[in-house]
Amino acid sequence: MHTVIKDACIGCQLCLPPCPVDCIQMVPYSTFENPHKKAQQARERASFRRQRMRDQAEEEEQARLKAGRTSKKEVIREVLERAKASLELT
Repeated sequence: MHTVIKDACIGCQLCLPPCPVDCIQMVPYSTFENPHKKAQQARERASFRRQRMRDQAEEEEQARLKAGRTSKKEVIREVLERAKASLELT
């Protein structure tokens, strides 16, 4: 079951487009305790999530390097070099 976390809602409507079942309906809610406080809390959660995602990506990259595999950038560079070489042969 999909739900919206009322305490975290600031009315920004960003949840509407990604809703997989299109079941979210915005209704007026005039008793926000403090919309600025809720907005700040939302920014803090988003900032924390971005940092967590960066940390996770860094950990994955370190694990990949420890396993002896090349980084994504190196793989992309190698693929581009092979593509350029194959274009030069034709």
